Amino acid sequence: MKLSRSTIGRTLVAALTLVCLTAVVTPAYASLEDTPTAESSTNPGVGDDAWREAWGNSLDPDFTFTAVPSDSDSPTIGFLYTLTRTPSAVPTDAYREGISWDPAGAMLGHTFDLDGLYADQGLTPSDLQGRWSLNVRFFNASKIAATTWHLPFGIDLEPPTPVRDFTTNVTLPTQSARRTVTWTNDEYDSLAGTWFYHLYLNDAVTPFLSLPLSSLLWIPKPTVTLEDLPPGVNKISIEVEDRATNRSPMATVYATVDPGWPELTVDSPSPGEWISGVRTIAATATDDACNPTVTYKIDGAVKETDAGPPYSFTLDSRKLKAGRHTFSAVATDLFGHARTVTRDFYVDNTPISISSMSDSPDPFYPIIDDGVRDTMTVKAYLGETVPALSFEIFDQTGTMLVRQYIWHNVKAGWVSATWNGTDQAGTTIEVGDIPGSATFKYRLRAVDRAGNITTTGFGTTEIRNYEIVPVGPGKVKVVPR
Repeated sequence: MKLSRSTIGRTLVAALTLVCLTAVVTPAYASLEDTPTAESSTNPGVGDDAWREAWGNSLDPDFTFTAVPSDSDSPTIGFLYTLTRTPSAVPTDAYREGISWDPAGAMLGHTFDLDGLYADQGLTPSDLQGRWSLNVRFFNASKIAATTWHLPFGIDLEPPTPVRDFTTNVTLPTQSARRTVTWTNDEYDSLAGTWFYHLYLNDAVTPFLSLPLSSLLWIPKPTVTLEDLPPGVNKISIEVEDRATNRSPMATVYATVDPGWPELTVDSPSPGEWISGVRTIAATATDDACNPTVTYKIDGAVKETDAGPPYSFTLDSRKLKAGRHTFSAVATDLFGHARTVTRDFYVDNTPISISSMSDSPDPFYPIIDDGVRDTMTVKAYLGETVPALSFEIFDQTGTMLVRQYIWHNVKAGWVSATWNGTDQAGTTIEVGDIPGSATFKYRLRAVDRAGNITTTGFGTTEIRNYEIVPVGPGKVKVVPR
């Protein structure tokens, strides 16, 4: 339960609002003057010499009396109290509260709202920091104890300052997974005082080591050795915790461990690949400790070096001779460990030769007549074997109507392609009412193994839906097809 606010001058005496339960348990004390005992969840160590020394970081400190003095012939029914900066004040009869018990027989705890109690005096939370004393006298139905019991405690709301001179014995990357860190052992909190040093590795939630100040007395420069650090960049941090459990900002050092060799793969070119024009050469390189450096070589000559990803460079193959070349990528880590991948590739920037292209018949009559459909045939001479050759038909607006792949891996020599006057879907192309005709353009397109693309100039062919037939000397007639 929390205390309500009441003020007397600038020395404040807080009025406790307590809940009284029907069951009152009488402690087994012989005298009202005996020393009580108490505990606190916000300020552990009240009433004894525990490590916390009753320091806390809450403006709502709570206290529970675990043993209350009492005359054997009259139960204790309440206490007088005052809350002061020094343990010399004597509580007066004007501030008395009854004692509340829980069903198990323990006295209920009491929470003091320091911030609220002192708000009308213009004090800030920072002003409320420091040592305090809860001064208590117990009473029963007939008398008040002559002895005042003083319960000292402290409030510290501010974190300690960061650890100074936090260093590691090795600042550069090494193959060793062992590091030693050191720092200056000093008082980093002027109120509650230093209690613990906590060390963390790689932003872990819990420290891997916590050192109480009591274990480091007379050691001006504590040292801690870390073994088996993982490969890569390791973050080692330290913080101070004071007796009020405030924690300082982290001080941090880094330890880079690189026990192995880099890994390297070449993404392009693939082994034995033919290339042409401008190409992107790409690799993937990794290392436990850092980004390795990747050097690219063509026929042993260094072309470019990358200090980090993405690992790639642009190769203009037109500056290389046609034929076979050797590509090497070398990944190197901080310690000079190198891994190399080497492969051959081939350069071909020569255009494909396609010559002597012709078509027949021209015009042609693709309309079926008596079960017969004309087709036109294009012939040309191919100067080299190519992996892909296509035959393309366009109308007069330049719209592609048909693309036929003649075949793959076409051998050098004479090649031919045919067209039966249908579009890509196989529908016969209409050329209007009889007599009607239309002219179409065609070309051949070849791609070689290096990716060079050659397209011929356009040839033309005519489709007619009629035929001119001689019927006598100097006479013809139009015959529908």
